[in-house]
Amino acid sequence: NHLTNSAIGVLSAKLFGVHPFSVRIGSVLAFLVYAWGIWHIGSRVKDRVVRWCLWCALLLIPFVLDFFSMFRGYAPEMAAWILGLEMMIRFAATGAARHLIAALLCLVMATVSMVVLLPTLAVGLAVLGLLQLRSWGAIDKRERFRRAAYLLLLGALPLLLLVRWILEFKEHGMLVYGGNDSFLQVTVRSLLLLLTGSDDLWLCWSVVGLVGVCAIAAVLAFWRTRDWSAPLVLLTCFLILEVGLRVMMAAATGSNYPPDRTGMHYVPWALCCLALTIDDLVSRGWGWIRWAALPMLAFPLRTITTANLDHVLIWPEQCIPEKLVRRVLQKQADLGRPVVLGSHEQLKQCWLYAARQADLTAPFIQWERFPEGFDDLRLIDRRVVEGAAEGFELVDSATGPGLYLFRRKAPLLEHRILEFSKPPRSGRDEFYDLVDIPDSFMREALLVQLEVPATMLERSPGLGVVVEITDTLQNNLYYDNLPLS
Repeated sequence: NHLTNSAIGVLSAKLFGVHPFSVRIGSVLAFLVYAWGIWHIGSRVKDRVVRWCLWCALLLIPFVLDFFSMFRGYAPEMAAWILGLEMMIRFAATGAARHLIAALLCLVMATVSMVVLLPTLAVGLAVLGLLQLRSWGAIDKRERFRRAAYLLLLGALPLLLLVRWILEFKEHGMLVYGGNDSFLQVTVRSLLLLLTGSDDLWLCWSVVGLVGVCAIAAVLAFWRTRDWSAPLVLLTCFLILEVGLRVMMAAATGSNYPPDRTGMHYVPWALCCLALTIDDLVSRGWGWIRWAALPMLAFPLRTITTANLDHVLIWPEQCIPEKLVRRVLQKQADLGRPVVLGSHEQLKQCWLYAARQADLTAPFIQWERFPEGFDDLRLIDRRVVEGAAEGFELVDSATGPGLYLFRRKAPLLEHRILEFSKPPRSGRDEFYDLVDIPDSFMREALLVQLEVPATMLERSPGLGVVVEITDTLQNNLYYDNLPLS
């Protein structure tokens, strides 16, 4: 799903080693492309006040800016998407083949970076095709063939391949993020919560109202000029058609609307439409309306007021500081055995990443029964502290990410019930049984501690500990694979 970013990250890691900056360099460089596209789109706004409000808003959008510092596919997506809009506007103005090719490549690249843009690519291809038809009679037969080939090979063919790919995702149950309540409830509300800190219904309807104003302005502009290639008309029509396609897809196939990060391409899109609408009204003699662009500055203001060095706006709890890792290891040393650390499932990989960044070996997070497990320590998100901290006391916290480390008030009582050893073994077997715990021991909580000195070949496959629980009929009740290498 994040193909472009993954490819850039793998290449960068091979060249510069596995380091946070090397794997994120694709996202960092994507911001330069994004900023270049924003600058050129904004330059079409004639009024200086409106133009600078748009530039400031687009370059400092809350939560969107965070993705240009993360190893995720959203930064290349946004960069290619904005560049695609710029090339589409240029193609509408010039009709040049190079702008058509660039627009197609950028839209496809954006979709490859994030497949949620598949409907956007479909509508964009249709819009580019209609723009090409305007000048169909002005080009010779050979050029017509070339233009048709561009649209088919660089647009329709990638679209069909991506449709096939996303259908495979659906067959495997991988298209689960989002919801199909309504575009307003799923997409607009989730974006507003991250952009403003509120998802009140009146704010959602305000957005709908503003887009409606843009649509009316676009219709009037088209009525005056009979030219739908002007940026205001083009971008607004594109936006409404794209949202309309998503609504029809949700109604016909039950497909999900894109929430929060998967729908963030709508934010710069809608802001551009709004700025172009205000600019059009200013050019019609409504000079005072330029000040309606000032609320756009609320976005950079929120970005500045929420700026920090220890977490991101969308997933603060997943930014685990080194001090919490060290505190857990300190408690483990005090216990004299591996500590049982309970926490949320979504933190299990973030926890291991935080430990790796600090060059530490941390215990695995136990999440299956959280917050009801037999834990020595619990790492708790602030949103669920009240329900998960009963019987525990606070040890440490990280207020920025909103994480709290608790320890059990009454320590667990331990009784050694089984000690075992295995002879040394060498071989190529996929599995090797370390211990088979009798059923009679399965009535209480068990802490299994393994010490396995292992020598592995340099190019050997990954090593892991598999935990499996079956009933008397050999039905699988529990399975987990803890990777060790």
